Amino acid sequence: MEVCEGVLIFLAMMQQYLSKYSQYSFSIYYGSVIFVLLTIYLSTCNTILGTERSKLIVAFQAPCNISHPLSAQRLTSAFETAINKVNADPSYLYYYKLEYVYGDCSCDAKKSLQAFINQVQKENISALFGPVCSEAAEVTGLLASEWNIPMFGFVGQTNKLSNSFFYDTYINLVSPVYLIGEVLHKTLQYFGWNYVGLFGSSYDAFTWGETEELWTSIENELKFNITITAKVRYNTKNQSLHEEKLNYISSFARIIVLICNPLDARSILLQAKELGMTNGPYVFFILQQFEAYFLEETWNHENISILDVYQSVFLIALRSYREYKNYSDFIKELHDKLKEKQPSYNLFSLQEELNSYAAYLHDAVLLYASTVKEMSEDKKDFLDGRTLINTLKGYNKTLLYGITGPVHIDELGERKMDYSVYDLQESGNSTHFIPVLNFDTHRRTLSPTVEINYIDWSFGEIPKDKPVCGFHNEHCKIQATKGTALIVMIVLLIITILGTIGVTIFMKIYKGNFQKQISVTGWRINYEDIIFLNNNKEKYDLPQASTSEPEETENVGAHLFISSSNYSSLKDKQGKEDFFTKVGLYQGILVAVKFIDNQTDALVWKPSVLQEIQMMRELRHENLVVFYGICPEIPNICIVMHYCKKGSLKDVLLHSAIELDWIFKISFAYDIVNGMLFIHNSPLKSHGNLKPTNCLVDSRMQIKLCDFGLWELKYRRKSRIITEEETNYADLYWTAPELLRMEEYPFHGTQKGDVYSFAIIMRELIYNHEDGPFQDQNRSAEEIIKRIKDPKSSVPLRPSLSVDKCNRKVNELLKACWDENPEKRPTFSEIKTALRDASPDGHFSILDNMVNKLEKYANHLEDVVEARTTLLLVEKKKTETLLSTMLPSFIGEQLVAGRSVEPESFESVSIFFSDIVGFTKLCSFSSPLQVVTLLNDLYSLFDNIIQIYDVYKVETIGDAYMVASGLPIPNGAKHVEEIATMSLHFLSAIISFKIRHLPNEKLRVRIGIHTGPVVAGVVGITRPRYCLFGDSVNTASRMESTSLPLQIHVSNTTANALQRIGGYNLQERGTIRIKGKGQQRTFWLKGKAGFDMPLPDFNNKFQPQMKGNEEAESVSKDFI
Repeated sequence: MEVCEGVLIFLAMMQQYLSKYSQYSFSIYYGSVIFVLLTIYLSTCNTILGTERSKLIVAFQAPCNISHPLSAQRLTSAFETAINKVNADPSYLYYYKLEYVYGDCSCDAKKSLQAFINQVQKENISALFGPVCSEAAEVTGLLASEWNIPMFGFVGQTNKLSNSFFYDTYINLVSPVYLIGEVLHKTLQYFGWNYVGLFGSSYDAFTWGETEELWTSIENELKFNITITAKVRYNTKNQSLHEEKLNYISSFARIIVLICNPLDARSILLQAKELGMTNGPYVFFILQQFEAYFLEETWNHENISILDVYQSVFLIALRSYREYKNYSDFIKELHDKLKEKQPSYNLFSLQEELNSYAAYLHDAVLLYASTVKEMSEDKKDFLDGRTLINTLKGYNKTLLYGITGPVHIDELGERKMDYSVYDLQESGNSTHFIPVLNFDTHRRTLSPTVEINYIDWSFGEIPKDKPVCGFHNEHCKIQATKGTALIVMIVLLIITILGTIGVTIFMKIYKGNFQKQISVTGWRINYEDIIFLNNNKEKYDLPQASTSEPEETENVGAHLFISSSNYSSLKDKQGKEDFFTKVGLYQGILVAVKFIDNQTDALVWKPSVLQEIQMMRELRHENLVVFYGICPEIPNICIVMHYCKKGSLKDVLLHSAIELDWIFKISFAYDIVNGMLFIHNSPLKSHGNLKPTNCLVDSRMQIKLCDFGLWELKYRRKSRIITEEETNYADLYWTAPELLRMEEYPFHGTQKGDVYSFAIIMRELIYNHEDGPFQDQNRSAEEIIKRIKDPKSSVPLRPSLSVDKCNRKVNELLKACWDENPEKRPTFSEIKTALRDASPDGHFSILDNMVNKLEKYANHLEDVVEARTTLLLVEKKKTETLLSTMLPSFIGEQLVAGRSVEPESFESVSIFFSDIVGFTKLCSFSSPLQVVTLLNDLYSLFDNIIQIYDVYKVETIGDAYMVASGLPIPNGAKHVEEIATMSLHFLSAIISFKIRHLPNEKLRVRIGIHTGPVVAGVVGITRPRYCLFGDSVNTASRMESTSLPLQIHVSNTTANALQRIGGYNLQERGTIRIKGKGQQRTFWLKGKAGFDMPLPDFNNKFQPQMKGNEEAESVSKDFI
């Protein structure tokens, strides 16, 4: 085995030697001979190695549906080609052989997740390629991160997947979408265009990354230095809307950016040609972020005249990877594989069968194999997904050349591919899109090519981005005549004089009101009212009766702050109070006083400054220092705020007497986040100067943020200029790099800049180092800041992190917060959630931890009481349910309440009786237990059926079953229909009824129905029953006793009611004698229209059995 490995290494060296000294013939001859011999020997080694190489199984997920643009049929050939290339070339994997398993994700997150779980549990996969759909990838990627399995993406990437904090085992080989916005921005600046319009689709179902991502990227990039004059978003697949939308945007923009797929862009440009917009001053940009076959999709098989519509078009796309020689071989190999798999291949075109992302998938497999090889040589575990992903990152890696060009991933996990700006030009006898500008992603520079001089501009020069007179002629006026000019001048003079008089009067009134307002302003503090306790940080003995936190009370329209509690603060060795700033007592409150360097009285009364002072007065939050007001008298202009006795966070971290554990640190971080959330949601919008010295700590060890706002008052300007002479570079450690790169940046900063500052503070809080966040850098502060500012640095300079100091989640959070791209940094709301997950037991406040046990005990007692109450309610519900099965619900409620139930008369109800024919005989050869089982089975069947109908089960006696409808709640004339249909249902159910102990015997029941008046009431005290009384009950019983087996016998009254309703099949039985009634005309109920259940054969004649009649009559006596 070692010999074979040596041959592999020697063979690689021979290849380099032959390529280097190819000009010498003797080298070629002898080298070729050695090369051939070694190759033959290597084939033998390969055979040996092949028998011993272990399987390395990877997974592949894509939709199986061929109609999907990213289906497996369009991608599998490239995947298999890459795997075969790796297996055939031992230089990739010495001891392993790649195999793959496929899973159909169908662009469904649930199916993708299930497929991934099966691939991991059953196949023990080592890596996942796909899924190709964003929703499925976002869900599956979370599980891949949890299981530490590397996941390779090879199509567009959404913002969620770019979050390395949650998707730390995910890597994507497609260039991030935000780069195309930067290329567009630099291109517009190159041509001097400052006004553009955005035009395109609101949604594209076939774009993996979603059109919304591209829109957002373009808008964010162009919001600086470029004015977006119009944005038109609509369904670009509806070609009938093109003309209306193009007419609209032509009135607001000449430089139009199309954000849609190539086919929609073509139809838009064709409509623009009809409107005369392709040969005039208009310029169109087409952004190709995802598709690579733009030319073929655009005009393949079209007339050459269609090229005219692209004369005014610039195409921004990835620099073509077809310049590499192996691309054509790659396409041919895919063609051959498709022909083998699909005999009907000739029915499809190139674009329909092959997808441009196949090349990215191919290179993803090669990148994975190369990384596995590198980790194996370094004795690392390549089955560790996070380690594998971190290994393949970095610019210092050996460059891999794939089908898509050079493949290397930077430290941020992104593949920065170069872009080009293409123009349609003639090349020889054909016309092609030719690059005129090239964008170097690594250097972030845009450079022109020679072909830029051959751009065919309309009118021979670069078009203006807006007309000279404006789009609506607003910059050009019609020349007025001399007379008109004179009249205008006179009118303007009169208006000016009147205006001057009006303004003078208004200013006097305003000044009077303004002075009155100043006199009652609550922010104005008299300097003499402050009793200063120290001078330049000297030590001072204080009584223990000063305030730690103010309480606000209203008094004569002004806010007064009342002392209420003792305090504790940092003290020196002599036990004296250690002050950290100018401190004084104001109305019994310990306050900090900050003097303004520029003592200018006029600046205090400037309206913009006054407005900001009032805003500061209104800001109240538990994590912000209370702002009391300002002393406006020269030379003592100063800001007065609440004094925090523990000093700043920097002071607390460096104080030797305080040992902070993780609970304290996470509590401090959470306080900062809460304060920043409030500021970001306030009119201030951002802090701008967040650093440890501006995070004060009060006596309760709670963070209070300060030194935000009032920039114009403090510095006489609103922006900061960094100069080498005046700048203390160590104070800039917490400033975001995008602000440092600006020659002049606003003091108030940005919200994303605040997130960066928080990350540096959090790191300093964790490590608790007195030399600042960059203490491990052997550089001066100026060198560190210059390194942070440098945009060309391959690896941005950041403080070091160690898993020994904090857990992995916090480390990932800090990396996300100080990301070089501000748009990728999380918001403080997201930071708050991440800190909650990283905190033990979810506690942030120190006081919360102290009372946690008491709260748990109280909650436990509440849970016990609630559980016992729930059990009581369950038992009560059971009792009520049982009672409702014995009596009607409203009657049961009256009995439970202790009220008597009065009898009730019903004018018309329908009564049903049934019994079993031959029941006495059946009991004679059955045991009592078998009889009870039989009746229970039968009555359970009947009970389930009556749930469907509006009927009430009265009771059962022996084999007799009694049901009534129209009571206890009347239902009009509906009761006849309910009882009749229920009877037919009973007969249908009897057909399939089985007697357990006599399975070969058929049970025969007879049924009788009568309609008439009854009286109902509750009788008895012990086991009370709801009973029916009246002749109608007796008649219904007689109908049943004179019925025949499997027949429904109805009285004349019931038959007449059913005939009025209609739809029932009634057969007259004739006149029979009814005991106690004499001769009665009765009917058989045979069926009902629309009743599709099987019924017994009514033609089978049965003779009445008198014994059964006698039993029924005896039963009827019990009911009366």
